[in-house]
Amino acid sequence: MALKPIVQIAAATDKGCIRQNNEDSYRYLAEGNDFWAVVADGCGGEAAGEVASRMAVEVFADEIVKHRDSRRDVSFILRDAVVRANRAIIEESKVDGKKGMGTTLSGFYVRGREVFTVHAGDSRIYRKRNGVFEQLTVDHTWVQEQVDRGILSPEEAETHPRASVLIKALGIPDFGSPDIDFLDGQEDDVILVSSDGLHRVVTLQEISQMMDLPAEKAVTDLIALSLERGAPDNVTVIMARLEKFQKIEDGTLDNVTPVV
Repeated sequence: MALKPIVQIAAATDKGCIRQNNEDSYRYLAEGNDFWAVVADGCGGEAAGEVASRMAVEVFADEIVKHRDSRRDVSFILRDAVVRANRAIIEESKVDGKKGMGTTLSGFYVRGREVFTVHAGDSRIYRKRNGVFEQLTVDHTWVQEQVDRGILSPEEAETHPRASVLIKALGIPDFGSPDIDFLDGQEDDVILVSSDGLHRVVTLQEISQMMDLPAEKAVTDLIALSLERGAPDNVTVIMARLEKFQKIEDGTLDNVTPVV
């Protein structure tokens, strides 16, 4: 018997109070017995960040569709999907007006009780399990690197003028590969993926509290709170609750249900 994750999910995005365009992109998708969700936060060039984030999500999705049913380990499928998205963005950045464009990409993939996270940049993935909240990703930023070296405190990093300077993101020639981690999934786990427009104005304690709410209300309230505080950047939130793992016959596939 195989296991299919039954997921309660909601997602939304907003351009915020200052930015003219929304350079965030997101997608979540149930394919067969698997489920995945991803957020990309674009940067660089006039509207080119929007192009980069959209390309990242589209190439990522296409690669998952191509290789999901192969016998390869999910972690390798995710890694190669992001690496190919990076190559596509670098090639597109050679076009006039798109030089220097890039994007973050963070998300998760659920297969049975296995949960894989994929991460590059300063979007974030959080999990709440049995009341315990944790940040699953580490920001790929200059200030986080300084914190790791003991040069800056976490408090100093939050308000540092270089807080948004990325040292790893898609579109950077020496990108390499994303962080891939494996987690065991449990019923009632809550996973939240968001662009940095959320944690720049909403505290971790507030995010944790909202994750106790039904998915749709949590997403709506988090974005509303960020807007109330001036939302200086685009903000995107996806929240999923793993309600249960349903036993099904091996080889049984559901219809693909895309959500943009």
